[in-house]
Amino acid sequence: MFRILAATAALALLTACGDGQPFDFGVVEPVDPPLTEEEVEEQAAISTSIAGDLDGGTYSIAAQTLTVRIALDATPIDAVYTRNAALDVPGYLAFSQQDDPLDRIFIGMAARSADNSVEGVLAMDGGQFNRFFGGTTFRQIGDYTEAPTAPDTGLVSYAGNYVGLLNLAATSNNIGLPVPPGTNPSLAPSQAMRVTGQIFINADFADNAVNGGVYDRASPDGTVVLDDLALIVSAIDADGRFLGRVEIVGAVATTIGSYGGTFGGLNASGVAGGIHLDGEFISTVDNEEEYGIFVLTQCGLAGDAGAICDGVRPDF
Repeated sequence: MFRILAATAALALLTACGDGQPFDFGVVEPVDPPLTEEEVEEQAAISTSIAGDLDGGTYSIAAQTLTVRIALDATPIDAVYTRNAALDVPGYLAFSQQDDPLDRIFIGMAARSADNSVEGVLAMDGGQFNRFFGGTTFRQIGDYTEAPTAPDTGLVSYAGNYVGLLNLAATSNNIGLPVPPGTNPSLAPSQAMRVTGQIFINADFADNAVNGGVYDRASPDGTVVLDDLALIVSAIDADGRFLGRVEIVGAVATTIGSYGGTFGGLNASGVAGGIHLDGEFISTVDNEEEYGIFVLTQCGLAGDAGAICDGVRPDF
């Protein structure tokens, strides 16, 4: 799979290739009737799309380190990225890796839910030699039990911060090493543009369905205009995992990417997942792609998102 750098009138373009998996979803058969063969193939493709080129990522809270397995980031297969607080965004810690001034500039983002039930990792470079590498991974930590499904419980909500990385060169907040004087500009690596936003998810564990949206999307590293996203309803399997399609809000039935995730903890106390946008979602850009993650706590529990959760009924 090859991914091309996005291009605008002022920006060059890039892409990547890879076949890593964020989570071994296997065959997802969450509802009756079970998935058709075509639906199983579609979900396998979605899982691969969300993983992108990232073959693994491990976040250590105690050591404040991020270990990443992705092509061309460092000599060790499992590279330990350096903590980089200058690139932090609300809810996510930032890390970076660049071996020398003419090597790719990788950014990593990671978070774990307030109760340590789920974790998400994102890593991506901004591109070099017409290609970029990026992807997401997420996992349950410990045991998972689905939320109660009694008739009086209603839906379960999750809310919080979203973080993404775009295959557009950052125009501010640059952390790359200075290239040697006289270096041909075509050799210089680019730093990916960060994306921030808010995300809200509703899950129904009686009907095994989940959907949501990402809004207030913006970039602290550039001036690109970003639309709100709709996470189209998808099924939750018996292990708390889900995969689905992404659309721009208002652009019904026009798929621009994929999302997936996993619930974790007691009564599905947390949810983590990844998003990959690879359709036409920025009107002024060609070949744009975005990878992002979300790590959220169920509304009504300690560590939830606060204001937006106060507007929904805490079910559990």
